[in-house]
Amino acid sequence: MKTGDTKLTFHGSQGFAMVPFAVYILIGGIFSVGLHYYSMKGLCFAAVISLLIGFFLCSSKGQYWESIVHGLAQYGNARLIFIFFVIGIFSKLLNKGGIGNGFAWLSLQPGLTGSGFVVLSFLASAVISMGAGAPIAALFAVILIFYPPGILLGASPAMLAGSLISGIFFGDAISPSSQVINTTVMIQHDGVTGEPARLIPTLRQRTPYILVAGMAAMVLYAIFGGRGGSMGDVSQIASLPSPQGLWMLVPLAVLLFICFRTSNLFVGLSYAITTGFAVGLLTGGFQFSDIVSINYETAGLGGIIFEGISGMLDVSVSTILLYGLIAVAVDGGMLEKCCTWLMSGKLAKSRRGRRLCWRLAPPSPIYCWRAACFRPS
Repeated sequence: MKTGDTKLTFHGSQGFAMVPFAVYILIGGIFSVGLHYYSMKGLCFAAVISLLIGFFLCSSKGQYWESIVHGLAQYGNARLIFIFFVIGIFSKLLNKGGIGNGFAWLSLQPGLTGSGFVVLSFLASAVISMGAGAPIAALFAVILIFYPPGILLGASPAMLAGSLISGIFFGDAISPSSQVINTTVMIQHDGVTGEPARLIPTLRQRTPYILVAGMAAMVLYAIFGGRGGSMGDVSQIASLPSPQGLWMLVPLAVLLFICFRTSNLFVGLSYAITTGFAVGLLTGGFQFSDIVSINYETAGLGGIIFEGISGMLDVSVSTILLYGLIAVAVDGGMLEKCCTWLMSGKLAKSRRGRRLCWRLAPPSPIYCWRAACFRPS
């Protein structure tokens, strides 16, 4: 049944345009909550099944797949996918250069123990996350680096784990290379010009609030970080960390400096990756074979570049499929109906409500909201 100017029609009701979304959420929930499987592969599976179900519910089957492909063809969507791959290379570069081990070595020099180590772990994980771009990947890395020595140095297990997790998301929240921030910026567009939001002004607006939360967390970790912990045999870890990894702070600093100066993530990552390769080779952090290597027995290709890209395949594919789900809901006219329903409420009709809606949900052409839908008067 076709309504208005919708591009896709569905058997029975246009409401079926939202069924793929509902199935996607349901299957994703089963994987994560029911089966405790947290890989992005589960979301890829959920998206494929959801799109196939939507195909059989849609009466305009030829146009259905055209709409899905058009969802990826938009500039902002394709740009985000490419960002994933480039960030993956830089994140792998930092990991191969041993930046985490460098911070672990640094924590042992002044003899930090207990709560002191917890605070440093918070700061170090935040710095690593600022360059990683992907918080979950950075989290797995820092836990393996900081958690075992932290327990031996008398840190509270619960507080140490909390400092690593919060440090990762704290650093990600203020980083120009963050996938989350870049996604948020690219999907929010000016209702009149259609231009996407700008990265640096967005960071400047949100950073003061995030810094306050970070400082409050550090105070709490300094007070409670050592409670419940006990010192272990420090000799087990004294020879493990190496200061070599601290050289990777150079490309990280280059990334942050150029991103804040140019507001262009691709420019910053280009210089940072090139600088990282040079620093790593000159300081002995890694060899040329760590950048690219060929295994002739298995015909496999390895190294920082290939492994960085392949490490982002799951999140990239799941994002591409998610764009397809969004496009189905848009071309089916259901997101426009949701917008109309929201605007029909008493709160949305009031001046205060219109301003609140504009701040919470600015219009985006990805969601096909009308230009004046949330424009405050």
